[in-house]
Amino acid sequence: MVRITEAEEIEPSSRPAVRRHEKLAQRFGPNRWSDARHSWKTPACPMSSASFASAGATTLAAWESRDNVFLAKLTTEGEANPISPVGPTRRKHPSLATNSKGEILLVWTEGTAWGRGGNIAWQRYDRDLKPIGAPGRAEGLPAWSLAAAVAQPDSTFQIIY
Repeated sequence: MVRITEAEEIEPSSRPAVRRHEKLAQRFGPNRWSDARHSWKTPACPMSSASFASAGATTLAAWESRDNVFLAKLTTEGEANPISPVGPTRRKHPSLATNSKGEILLVWTEGTAWGRGGNIAWQRYDRDLKPIGAPGRAEGLPAWSLAAAVAQPDSTFQIIY
């Protein structure tokens, strides 16, 4: 797995905005690559955290952008179609886990900032990235913390924070 970042300044100011192109690439053979491109304009670090997981032969990626988290399958067909949880909350720090049933758990933080804690939230998905049940949420994430998604041997999930 390779992560390539291309950046260019797009408008001059005292705090320049930068358009960053994050390109995730996976090699499947001598001349076969999969890549997913997701572009945005931000004066901040556009990918302060990301998570990868495998589900059989499928590689999943989760990342943050524009105060949201995104989830996508990386395929040999080129661009992925990222999805994100529903709702207006600021999301950061995604974590992924997959279980033996092919289910996916996406966990993220909400309301966190420099030196400030927040909450954790999560959504389960099936192998086609369709939500399973309602999203979950827990309060009380300490400052400087984040959550980790873990799949257990019995196919249940655990969130550690």
